[in-house]
Amino acid sequence: MKNVVVQDSLVKVKEELVERGYQLVDSREGKRIDAIVYAGEYESMKSALAIGEMNDQGAVLINAKQKTIDDIVYIIEKRRYGNILK
Repeated sequence: MKNVVVQDSLVKVKEELVERGYQLVDSREGKRIDAIVYAGEYESMKSALAIGEMNDQGAVLINAKQKTIDDIVYIIEKRRYGNILK
């Protein structure tokens, strides 16, 4: 199971990720973080990097702007942005 931090304002993304079996975590919990999903500027999620513990490969940063939930899941699973076009 992948641990994902999602910006509070992305309520629909949170709901969809939970439905697909992802574990949503708070960066302050001290759990391993596999991905960080945010909207807008990276600065809005910068504190998650300072507090959370990343997995061995680091956490993938995903700007949810103009991405579908399928795009976001693809990036979490593949750990890359390439080829998300259908």
